[in-house]
Amino acid sequence: MGLRSASLVVFVVPLLGLAGCFFLPYRPSGEPDPYGEFPHGSDPDRDDDRDGYTENEGDCDDGDELVFPGAVEVINQQDDDCDGEVDEAPDAVDADGDGWTDLDGDCDDGDPEVHPSRPDDCDERDNDCDGELNEDAVIDDPQEPNDPVPHHFGNLTGDVAVVAGYLHNEDDVDRFSFLAEDTILGSFQIDVDLSGVPGSADYVLELWLGSDLIQVSDTSGGESLTHEGDAWEDDSGTYEVVVYSLLGYSCEHPYVLRIQAEG
Repeated sequence: MGLRSASLVVFVVPLLGLAGCFFLPYRPSGEPDPYGEFPHGSDPDRDDDRDGYTENEGDCDDGDELVFPGAVEVINQQDDDCDGEVDEAPDAVDADGDGWTDLDGDCDDGDPEVHPSRPDDCDERDNDCDGELNEDAVIDDPQEPNDPVPHHFGNLTGDVAVVAGYLHNEDDVDRFSFLAEDTILGSFQIDVDLSGVPGSADYVLELWLGSDLIQVSDTSGGESLTHEGDAWEDDSGTYEVVVYSLLGYSCEHPYVLRIQAEG
């Protein structure tokens, strides 16, 4: 009996080269199909990267276990803590290298010229993070601080005091005091002039005797006032001049205060 020869034909299909073909990963029976109800991504209520947060709980990258709400923000060009900001300085990191962190009270950790304990310059910034502006710009203002306690000129009877001062911010109040004596035979008069007020500002000039406000000058530009004593009355005492601003100020250009007392 003759033998028949048999031919085996093998067809090899290059599956990897077929466009559009893909294989689903192995999934044990009973587990949800991530490509079923959510064919274009994972279930937003499922913690895919096992970092403790789902997409619905604020995880902005549920494929990276180091990215989730409350994570430590590091400088890596991504939003690690899912707060909408990228590479913001972590609270415990001194981002500007000035020796102070956000936790230490640095109110601008992107500027090494801003941190607690440094002088507050005349630059309209809170350089020392105390909530005030320009309060330490007193290099050319030897009368400061004269807000709570006036700078005293001593006895100005028959004399003149001229001083340059600054209003460093909108809350700055400058006070100056002096003694004036009223003699029986002489006339008594006090002249106070304030010049050098910035054109955009409105300064107020006040003259006090004790707790009594004697005169006030509030006009545009420079201020001036004159106080004449009453005849046959002793007007001797310690007077106080007060300068403050209703609008505008300058910690760069000084005002000039001139006080003259004739007893």
